Amino acid sequence: MDSIDTIALRRSGLRLPRSGVLQLLSALLTLGIAWYHTGRTRKQLSKLSDEALRDLGLTRSAAEEEALRPFWDSRATDIFRPW
Repeated sequence: MDSIDTIALRRSGLRLPRSGVLQLLSALLTLGIAWYHTGRTRKQLSKLSDEALRDLGLTRSAAEEEALRPFWDSRATDIFRPW
């Protein structure tokens, strides 16, 4: 939204969203991106070779166990702790 639109909204008496709403929307967007990356990373982990897993210090069974976890089962939800 450019400044002219903002001025027009203020003059019309309409209120812009409060910062709390914007913070919530920002947190939801951040969570969605984090979930996407978590799911993608877990999928990639399942495709690594045994040698690559060994370099990471993981066993095949540990990698498969991690890859089977759902994308929402992550620390990404920690951003909602204050609420």
